[in-house]
Amino acid sequence: MAAIGMCGTFDVENYGDLLFPLIAAHELRQRLPTPDLQKFSYFSKRAAQWPFDVVSLTEFAATVENLDGLIVGGGHIIRFDQDVAPGYLPPNNDLHHPSSLWLIPMLLALEQGLPVVWNAPAVYGDIPAWAAPLLTAALIGSKYIAVRDAASRQALMPFARDAEINIVPDTVFGIANLRDENISRECAALRQDIGLHKPYLVVQATVGLDAIARVLKKHAATFADYQVLLLPIGPVLGDAEKNIAHDFPTALRLPQWPNPLLLAELIGGAEAAIGISLHLAITALAYGVPVFRPQQSAHGKYGLLADFDTIHLFDNSSEISPQWLQQKLGKTALSVAVQKANAELKEHWDKVAAALNSSITRRVPACIRELWQKLPKAMETDFVFENKLSQAQNTIGHLRIEVADLRSSLSWRVTAPLRALAKFIQRLRNQRSTPTITAPHQTKSVAAIDIAAAGGIMQFEAIETCELRSEPYGWAAVEDLYSAQNAAALADTFPRDHYKAVKGYDGEKDYGYEARELVAMGSKAISHAADLSVAWQRLAADLLSPRYRAALSRLSGIDLSNLQMEANAFHYGPGAWLGPHLDLRDKIVTHVLYFNPSWNIADGGCLQILRSSSMRDAAHVVAPIVGSSALLVRSDKSWHAVSRVDPRCTESRRSVTVTFYRDHSVSTMWPPGDATPTHDYI
Repeated sequence: MAAIGMCGTFDVENYGDLLFPLIAAHELRQRLPTPDLQKFSYFSKRAAQWPFDVVSLTEFAATVENLDGLIVGGGHIIRFDQDVAPGYLPPNNDLHHPSSLWLIPMLLALEQGLPVVWNAPAVYGDIPAWAAPLLTAALIGSKYIAVRDAASRQALMPFARDAEINIVPDTVFGIANLRDENISRECAALRQDIGLHKPYLVVQATVGLDAIARVLKKHAATFADYQVLLLPIGPVLGDAEKNIAHDFPTALRLPQWPNPLLLAELIGGAEAAIGISLHLAITALAYGVPVFRPQQSAHGKYGLLADFDTIHLFDNSSEISPQWLQQKLGKTALSVAVQKANAELKEHWDKVAAALNSSITRRVPACIRELWQKLPKAMETDFVFENKLSQAQNTIGHLRIEVADLRSSLSWRVTAPLRALAKFIQRLRNQRSTPTITAPHQTKSVAAIDIAAAGGIMQFEAIETCELRSEPYGWAAVEDLYSAQNAAALADTFPRDHYKAVKGYDGEKDYGYEARELVAMGSKAISHAADLSVAWQRLAADLLSPRYRAALSRLSGIDLSNLQMEANAFHYGPGAWLGPHLDLRDKIVTHVLYFNPSWNIADGGCLQILRSSSMRDAAHVVAPIVGSSALLVRSDKSWHAVSRVDPRCTESRRSVTVTFYRDHSVSTMWPPGDATPTHDYI
């Protein structure tokens, strides 16, 4: 019996990730005598509670000598960024994240002289310079390399030397080989239990499918012969029936998330598959089921679907013709493109089996010996740097304690105006050598600074004369919101009190930052006003003014005069971010104001106006410079994000978000009963 290891993210509730080892096991059984496929991921699982056993990668180094080969992938696993899945990290600090999912096992297998195979994974993100020799060793030492798209091949080629890199379809195209055409007893029983008796449409339990919901609801009689089944495809990525239950009130639900083969059977038995998931679409194609996807999700990895004529794109912000939808429902014979994919995958699995069946040398390849030769120098360099970093962190720790003590003293508040002036002059003297964006008018004289002047601080004309842009959706960049003197005062006295740390994943985006309430939802009062500078009290009063609402109403084209409003201040410190997302439906218009006196655009922290849900698909970038702001009109296309602040950045990215809500909305930042303790931001 051949013991074959397979590495990937097989320990998360994500449909596609769980299919890869099931398909691999099936295909290898057709080609190798009694293969024993052992799955490795960060966390161990047992078949009693999971589709199969999974061994923790913490045991891989001790287990690899007992293996006869290694498979890596598929999926978006060839990567070096930290954001594999929300909150998904190794079980201990001994495993480097995320290379321990794929690269380190490859190198350990090569050291044992084992054949290594790339099972059509994809490359995601940039490849850092430090990883280049490791990646080269993995590539030139592998027996067979296949990736699932041309972009991945192109990303790997600079490191491959003479290694051949093949392009093959995603292996999930072979899912239909695992089941015959008859409905399994398990599937039949499930359909009986949930009342699924008619032809049905599968709808992914995710956001962004409003147009489908509208046409099914508006033309219910036209689609009366169909039932709707909500399916969470990737619970780890936020799929849940609650996301769209209000849009599909009569839809059927599953009592629990099923095993991936049952999920595949439900998709394969549908008259249509509607959603965003790549592997939902591929499974449907493999069974001849038509796929309906929002055209906003046609970029990036979804480019794999471009050549299939039963993929139907719709504009989620427009009305769908019921005749168009009805005509395209129903299973068909497999397309030529799907048949071609299956033929290519048959050849792929033949090559995988041949590579794994090759002799095991138990000799360390030359590429690994080269790494051992370079390792002492790399470790020495890292050790020296780590010592320097540790010393710097100790110094920073002591300074933070001293700063906290200083800020609590009376003298700190008394001398605040002098410090603000001194800091402003120092910035003028010491402009950074790297490319920076500077606040408008910042280089003008500061002699006339008077933050105690009566009246408002905002130059409303900047909003009143601005025009809304239409690409890629309704938004506006509003500049010169304050005079030079007031801009400096606001930047220098940005609030540092009453913050709470906010970090997590809400089903669509991941995020991490610090937030402070400036105006509570629906309130007419300034929150914690006594702790604000005069300049900030004036700004908060402006945000509560009728003129501000009128100016934003004109700019957005939406009457905001009677809507609930809240305003929050944010510090995005080193490493903070806000992933790509659409604002909640309750949010009508959002105005984001910025307060950094200067900002190096290479440090991240910039608002990304996106064409799609991909961070790489930015149409515009807005730097967080005081006096600048961005207005966003919520729609089904209004994707945006904040790029991650460089962990080495010495300044926080500072902003205020003003949001106008539908009636009866509840604040998600400060929900009723929120008892999260607050603190000063240092």
